[in-house]
Amino acid sequence: MLVNTIDANGVEVENSPFYQVYVLGLVYQIAQWAKQYEPELAPSYSETATKMLTYTADVTQPNGYLPMLGATATTYMPSQDPNVYGPMAATDPEFDFAFTRGARGTPPPDGTVLFPISGLFLMRSPLVSPSNLPNQTFVTFNAGTYRTSHSDLDALGITMYSNGSTVLPTSGLYTYTEEPQLEYFHGTRSHNTVVVDGKDQAEGSAEAGSHGSFEGSTWASGVSKLYAGVTHHRSVVVLRQGLVLVLDELSSVSSHEYTQTWHLGPTEIPSASGMNVTASVSGHATLAITQASPAGMTLQSLHGASDPLQGWYSSSYGSEQPSWALEYTRNATSAVFGTLLAAGPYAAQNATVVEHPEAQGDLLDVCVGGSTGYAVTISHANETPPVIAAGGCSS
Repeated sequence: MLVNTIDANGVEVENSPFYQVYVLGLVYQIAQWAKQYEPELAPSYSETATKMLTYTADVTQPNGYLPMLGATATTYMPSQDPNVYGPMAATDPEFDFAFTRGARGTPPPDGTVLFPISGLFLMRSPLVSPSNLPNQTFVTFNAGTYRTSHSDLDALGITMYSNGSTVLPTSGLYTYTEEPQLEYFHGTRSHNTVVVDGKDQAEGSAEAGSHGSFEGSTWASGVSKLYAGVTHHRSVVVLRQGLVLVLDELSSVSSHEYTQTWHLGPTEIPSASGMNVTASVSGHATLAITQASPAGMTLQSLHGASDPLQGWYSSSYGSEQPSWALEYTRNATSAVFGTLLAAGPYAAQNATVVEHPEAQGDLLDVCVGGSTGYAVTISHANETPPVIAAGGCSS
């Protein structure tokens, strides 16, 4: 099991948080059995169990739910069997925090954490205090490897939780066998990434790039070449709680249809003004999507579409419901999408993103509410960190 199922970072190889928790339970039950019936466990077993606890704590959202990456349906960590997972919490403060939704233990670190073998970035805005936990912004960003059929074709895909809800989920897990739903829920179109020519990515690996934090902001970048002849570079910057900046750069020697996809939560309803969209629940704005340089871009809002499938959500295996999906498309040899994702109080405020292309990268001026501003320079090089400074509102 240690050789074939769990990587050296303590991540279960199926890239599924649900199966991570399932295998973690087996690992610890074996350990408890061995304490009673075996002379001792090999040190490598205990080391692996500790790493698994760390990853499981880090991948749990602030509301206690697992992000629905890969073969993961709705899973609430605090509701897991206390006879199995309770003893683990007593040994690891971060896992205890995840298992009790912050009632005990130590919160995972702010900033960006990379699990390099799986290639998954986990990004958190500063927590400030435990009472702020429900509002903390948490982003997953996959810059890694498709490893099994329980992984999805979601290279450079993200999910976003902020201010009490998952505002950008994936479409979830619906089936392991039934077509065409299997192709859709497992495929690229049902994730928050960029689809090329309406097709799925090839099975393979993206490449993680720079990551780090600076004065309350945190970032990560990655590159994918899983569409033949196309290079996709994505940078994700959590500017502060509630504000996330995404820059997609795609290049090829031939023309392609590049479609940036965003999937809203099942209760979110979008309202568009040009290329900008505000999603609301019961009239309350939960997420605003603002695009830089909208010229030449088209937007489609899809809800329960059937040909092709788009705009569907599955909270549990075998169950599906319509849910809004947004598709921003450019047709060209190369394309750039500069996108601001604003949640919480920022979702209801006016926002602008202005892109200034430069030789070595792009400068994006971000302004929200006329007073919260950033000037972010993102390099074309995957390994070069962005430069994050105050500004944006005076441009």
